[in-house]
Amino acid sequence: MELPPAVVMEIAAMAASSPEARLERFECSMGYQVVRPGEAAWLPPADWLAMTICSTDGKRVRLVALAAVNPGQGSMRRLIAAIRAAGLEPVVVEPSGLLIAVLLRWGWRSRRVGQGFAAHNVWYAKKEPRVKRG
Repeated sequence: MELPPAVVMEIAAMAASSPEARLERFECSMGYQVVRPGEAAWLPPADWLAMTICSTDGKRVRLVALAAVNPGQGSMRRLIAAIRAAGLEPVVVEPSGLLIAVLLRWGWRSRRVGQGFAAHNVWYAKKEPRVKRG
């Protein structure tokens, strides 16, 4: 699959900017709505540094680059709970090794999505089991 010319141009422009700006531009170029701390009730600036980048894709919240104000103090657990309380589905995009260990402990699973340059690993929480009726 070939990337659209607009995406190729965005990728070229990203090369000369900060990592946060590149991630934000890439998310926008892929059609996601970028969310920064304080822009949504589920992403409070009291828990997350300004460099944190999340994005939305319908009912899915993509956790792209997370930087907690106080790492190891429950910020991630609160974030996941707040996203779910808002009726949204959290997914973690390309987590680091430490976060992968946490996600595995929580029972999350990963899968590769996208193609070519846009391919990436996304981690999902297990779906709640359905209750059989009848």
